[in-house]
Formats: sequence, C-alpha cells, structure tokens
Amino acid sequence: MGPGLKVLVLDLCENLSLHLSSPLSVYPELTDFYLSGSVTQTSAPLSHERLRCIAIYHPDAAYDMGPFLTTSGSLPSLEEAAIYLDNKTAEHLPGFLLRSKCSLACLGFINPCFGAKGSVEQEQMKGIGAKIAHDLSVLTVEYEPEWSKMRMMQEFKAMWYA
Repeated sequence: MGPGLKVLVLDLCENLSLHLSSPLSVYPELTDFYLSGSVTQTSAPLSHERLRCIAIYHPDAAYDMGPFLTTSGSLPSLEEAAIYLDNKTAEHLPGFLLRSKCSLACLGFINPCFGAKGSVEQEQMKGIGAKIAHDLSVLTVEYEPEWSKMRMMQEFKAMWYA
C-alpha cells in the first residue's frame, strides 16, 4: 500500500481505534474510504482534498461521532457519504458538510432502527435525515440498518469481486 492508494476499507476490531488523520494524510490519492469501527475522539481535523466517497460506521449506538465532525476540517471533493445517524451526529453533520463546500449526490444514514418497520424511532430518524438532506440539497438519501446494506458498499463489493 503506497501513497497512490485510491480505496481503503478498514473493519476494526472492538478494542482498536483509528486516528482519522493517519490514513487521510498518508494516502493523498485516496478517493474512497470505508471505516467500520472506532475513531479516536482526539483525531485531528478530518480533511482531504480528493476524497469523494466516505462511509464511517460504529456499531455501538452510544458512540459519539460528533467530535471529529466539529473540527475545522473539510472534504471539498466529497460526493457520497454514509454515517451513523443519531441526534448527536445530526447536530454536527450539516455544519461539517457546509464547511466542506462539497456537492453531495448521495447521503446515506445508518441506524439499526431502519431495520424495524414502522417504529417511532425509525420515523423520527428518517425525519431528521430528510431535513439534513433537504437543507443540503442532496437528491438521493438512503436509510439502512447496517453499513453493509448501503448502496455504496454493494457497488464497492460488486466492483471488488468482479
């Protein structure tokens, strides 16, 4: 894996955390980054000039993704993003994306409640996600209970195994 790496997929064990700035600074040509696991809360600003697709998911609903979204970083080339959706993420994600000045084509939200049809929590989270997408003028919005079901992950797997 040299500095020309374009796609990076990390599925971290429970006891590992990643400083997001590490892979983003080591791989300047990176265009697609998929992470399932814990992000160190003291990570440096989330910044990268070429990253066009990012998926960050942590399976623990109590995990707070807000701290790395409130940094001064930006992802100006971002076209597609998927992230765990809860009230904390909803508070910080719009500001991060506006600061990035990116043109998102697709925004995916991950939460186990999206697997339970008709639940009150599901309706609440879908409403929050729809408001974020509307405020950011994102045309395609996706709601899935886990990251492996996201369209971007399905497309990535199809490309990888083709």
